Formats: sequence, C-alpha cells, structure tokens
Amino acid sequence: MKNPEKVLAKEQKQLAKLRKDKNKATYAAYPIILLVFLILLRMLDEFTTNCGSSLQSSIVNEFFVIGQGMSFQEGLSAYGLATSPLTLLIVLATFAGVLSDKVGRKPILLASGIGIAVGALIIYLAPTFSTYLVGTCIMQFFIAMDMHQLYLVEVAPEHKRATWQAYSSFFAQMAVVLIGVLRLMNTTDGQLAWRNIYLIPAIACIIVVVMLLLVVRETD
Repeated sequence: MKNPEKVLAKEQKQLAKLRKDKNKATYAAYPIILLVFLILLRMLDEFTTNCGSSLQSSIVNEFFVIGQGMSFQEGLSAYGLATSPLTLLIVLATFAGVLSDKVGRKPILLASGIGIAVGALIIYLAPTFSTYLVGTCIMQFFIAMDMHQLYLVEVAPEHKRATWQAYSSFFAQMAVVLIGVLRLMNTTDGQLAWRNIYLIPAIACIIVVVMLLLVVRETD
C-alpha cells in the first residue's frame, strides 16, 4: 500500500508544476500559434490513419504476393487476418488517454506525436511484414488517443470552439487528399514507392513535437 505522505507530496509537486505552467505569460499571437500546431498534429493523425487503406494493395503485393507464392486475394486475406487485432489495440488506447487526468494533457499530447513518428519510421524501414506490423501497432495505438482533439476543446475560447473545430476538420480532410497527391509523386513506371509516403509524417511529427514542447503550455 502506498505511503499517504509520499502520495500527497507527489500530488503537491505535480500541482505546483501545473500552476507554474499555467501562470506562464502568454502573448497575443499564442492562440493562433497553438491552433496551428494542433491542426498540424491532427493532419498528421488523419494522414497516417488513412495511409494503410490507401496503400494497402502495394503493401500486400510486397509482403505477400511478389516472390511469396500467393495470389493477391490470398495475400489480402492474410493481411486482413494479421491486422485484425488492431481493433483491440485501438480500444485499449482510448483508455490509455485517461492518463492525461493524472500527468496532464501536454505530456500525453507530446507522447502521441512521438508515437506516431516512431511507428511511421519503423514502417518506412520495415524489411519484413512482422516489422511493418510492429510499426503499425505503435502508430495506431497513439493515433487512437486523439489527445489533440481534447486539447483543442479545452484551450479554444468559448465563443470560438466551433470555429476552431471547423478549421481543424477542414485541414484534416486536406491531409487525406494529400495522400493521393503523394501516391502520384512516388509512382514510377507503375510502381509505387509506398514507404516514402510514411517517411513524411515521421519527419513532420518530430518537428511538430519539438515545437509543441517549446511553445505550447498545459491547458488550464
């Protein structure tokens, strides 16, 4: 059983840290800068969420069909069977987001960005389907947290919450459209270099996380 004095001391330390962060002086442009970074993170979230289905045929061909002795339909079935447990992982991730009530929203927001970056990078480098699956599991776990959505609701001015959500949703859909553009840019002689498309969110997430760490403070 935990020592009550230690628990209280830990809570007081955390509370002092949160109060200090809350009292940090903000500047006139802070709300706009915050909105931009939250939108960027949601765009990366939507981009990586839709990558798997958009690039599925190329992934199946590489890992199950070409040189593997399977037809495309057999490979597609094997892919579907191997990725089916992701649904359970996504359910678990939604409960993992509850940790933000204990440690604060910002740490979980940063963790989700790092998780997406790590997962996308593993997929980009994956030499086998097993490695690809590990990267996908990591990426989907942190995507499912949707901490940027909760963050946006808590920091948006009361009279502009619908407006902030509208901007966020609009640019998130633009990110999905971007996948198709990148498919065209990475297709040569009918062959799609699908790994390159995962490299983009991996790099972008790292940049956004660094900027969030430096610029954004905890929600009130």
